[in-house]
Amino acid sequence: MPKNSKRTTTKTITIVWFLLMTLTVASFYLSENQFSGFSLAVVLMAITVAKFMSVSLWFMELKQAHPVWSLALVMLLTVFSALIIFSTG
Repeated sequence: MPKNSKRTTTKTITIVWFLLMTLTVASFYLSENQFSGFSLAVVLMAITVAKFMSVSLWFMELKQAHPVWSLALVMLLTVFSALIIFSTG
């Protein structure tokens, strides 16, 4: 495989998978032990967005799609995240 290939390597996917598992454990720990109310909603939404973007960019390979799709995804996530966060406060 060429060095500048756009294909995702097994090493990269494994690292992203470990990141996703770490974020899942962190969100569970935070929701059970640390914050409450608005601050919890903001932190958990940030973790959820990071996980969603990781899955869509690396496992669904959206990073190789046309940039319009990535922009649309970011805009959609921004709107939904804002709606969810501000509906808890």
